[in-house]
Amino acid sequence: MSLPLITSPTMGQDVANNIRTATVRIGLSHTHIQDHRMSAVAQHAWSPKYEVGYRQTSEKRISQIRMQFTSINSNSGSLLSLRSIKPAIYYSYERQVQTGIWVGGFIDHSTLLNFPSTRTALYNNNPIAYHIGQSIGPRLTYSSPISAPKGGDIGYSVSGQAALLSYMIQPAYGHPYPERYLQAYTFSPTRAGMAGPLLRSGKVRTINAVRSFRLEMGVFFYLSDKVMFSIDYNADVLYANTQGKALHTHTHDIYVGASYIH
Repeated sequence: MSLPLITSPTMGQDVANNIRTATVRIGLSHTHIQDHRMSAVAQHAWSPKYEVGYRQTSEKRISQIRMQFTSINSNSGSLLSLRSIKPAIYYSYERQVQTGIWVGGFIDHSTLLNFPSTRTALYNNNPIAYHIGQSIGPRLTYSSPISAPKGGDIGYSVSGQAALLSYMIQPAYGHPYPERYLQAYTFSPTRAGMAGPLLRSGKVRTINAVRSFRLEMGVFFYLSDKVMFSIDYNADVLYANTQGKALHTHTHDIYVGASYIH
């Protein structure tokens, strides 16, 4: 949730100046992963999720950066289970076009590392399947205050964003080595020197191969001029198919958060 500034006489903030907000959120995430590089079986799991963020707000603009982390343990039967790690970084910039409506863009970086169980690896010889992506696209936010029966400042915000252009690093078969790294005299069992070929192995794709959409909704209220509390719901959908084997992920997050305003 972008949590744009809502002005009211009781808030005690000067909208002409930049307002900086540091936020910590914790919550639960329900994740659906279907990685066809390893199996057509879908994985489902509830996992804790953590986020830290920093936001600057003025009367006419919002800029923010958020860092998230999720560790997922899923099991779809005795023959397939995964442990996945999913870090992500989001940056967005929006300007106010009219009261309550903010329009801008975003840049995100997301990584998904899937580690099959030992039993699964005996059948597919893939010790890891990874997906690394960067995307840019438009972002739209609507925010509005809510009347509080006992005074104070309460509001809600709804944001949506969709990727238009993406750079995806997604090997076709789930092995940890990009194709360029498998050339003769390049392979090393220690994976030494793999970072460069791995980063160069990605492909630029548009919405025909990569479709990503994110919805954020939340309610927030100010305990004081310096402290804000929020309850958020986020939904994130990704389809990526750059090498002929698709990855589908759906996540639904419920957060509670606390922010310090200065």
